[in-house]
Amino acid sequence: MVTASAFAQAKLGQTQEGTNGGQPGNTAAQPNTASGGNFNGINQSPWFGNNATRQQLQINEQQYNQLNNNYQKAYSRYNDGLNGLDRNLTPQAREQRQMQLHDQFRQDFSAGTNDVFTDPTARQRFNGMDYQYRGYSAFNDPTVQKQLNLTDAQRQKFNQYGQDWNQQHSNWQQEYPRNQQLVGKQFSASRVQMQDRIKSTLTPDQQQQWNQMSGQPYNFTPDMYFGNQSSVNNVGNQTGQ
Repeated sequence: MVTASAFAQAKLGQTQEGTNGGQPGNTAAQPNTASGGNFNGINQSPWFGNNATRQQLQINEQQYNQLNNNYQKAYSRYNDGLNGLDRNLTPQAREQRQMQLHDQFRQDFSAGTNDVFTDPTARQRFNGMDYQYRGYSAFNDPTVQKQLNLTDAQRQKFNQYGQDWNQQHSNWQQEYPRNQQLVGKQFSASRVQMQDRIKSTLTPDQQQQWNQMSGQPYNFTPDMYFGNQSSVNNVGNQTGQ
């Protein structure tokens, strides 16, 4: 389907939404830390750039190019905003501004996808995979919060889980180039834990709604998160709910 709602290692914490895909050639902004939230950083290389995900989405070359063009425009604005932040901002003010930039990126990119997916089913699948990829950060999305009618307590739980995930992600990202097998096992175990945590946090009715929103589970591989070190921090979930 993020969060990678970006930024400071703390609001789903970050060292990335620069890792939004971890594809070779990324030149995302440098890791930042925001205090524990439920959003992910943003990577210059989008998750849908992977050949397997493109096949899953059944998008042709023209659609992919249009999606990627829209993504890069939104990313450029986002990255410029990060680089232009006043270094004298307080941690709270910096986090707030980073969150605003993250939300603006989502709005900018989402608006562009409407022109690519004219088929409702295809658009729903794209959104669902995006939610899955973003993991805990998806629950910081206003649309998700509204549709699921999340309580403050539920949002706080997802924020805490997001902080934990981002800390793990930061460690994995450093270790992945040296020991892909070990990181892969740890990553898979945490992915299973993520699904359990999501299910235990949502009510049965919310779980049913979330399953409809996220769609058929898709296995995002570790390299899509850790395959490149130039990321701003990505928080993602790799399987559907």
